[in-house]
Amino acid sequence: MNFNNFEIKKVVNMKRILIFIIALVPIFAFAKRPKNVRLVMTKPIYNEQCVYNDWGAVISFEWNDYKNYGVTVSIKNETDSRIYVEWGNARIEDETICFGNDNSLTYRDKKEDEVIHAGSTCERFIARQSEFEIDGREFFYMNMIKKYGDSGERDIIIPIRFEDKTIDYRFSLKVIADTE
Repeated sequence: MNFNNFEIKKVVNMKRILIFIIALVPIFAFAKRPKNVRLVMTKPIYNEQCVYNDWGAVISFEWNDYKNYGVTVSIKNETDSRIYVEWGNARIEDETICFGNDNSLTYRDKKEDEVIHAGSTCERFIARQSEFEIDGREFFYMNMIKKYGDSGERDIIIPIRFEDKTIDYRFSLKVIADTE
């Protein structure tokens, strides 16, 4: 077997590449990953369960790791009459919202008011329209969670109409994580 210089260099370079790839595996395996990721309400009250109980409604938020470009909001009517969620006026960071079941044709449509009857609950996955438009969207900054354990806050306004009075519920939410 006769090897020329070029073939020997090729084999040596392939070995170097293989060693480099093998060296990277432990780095990625032990990289800092967030643990115990959770959504926390910071305003109007600090609440780690992300539940706000008002005289007429119980409003809660849930973060889903799979769909990290928005949050699920649940609104329960605690009154004896119906209430209306004015989704068309709801805002996240001063942007209009879209729903999780929207598609590329419907996400820009004006959202209709939703009726919640006494004792009933509505649940919607909401996100900013701009998050829907961007590929690889993130509502909370996952790279910030991985690095610092905190994603920054997002402000959400949900207007709810009780008979002839509308209340703009304002919330600040953030995702925090233990990065041990």
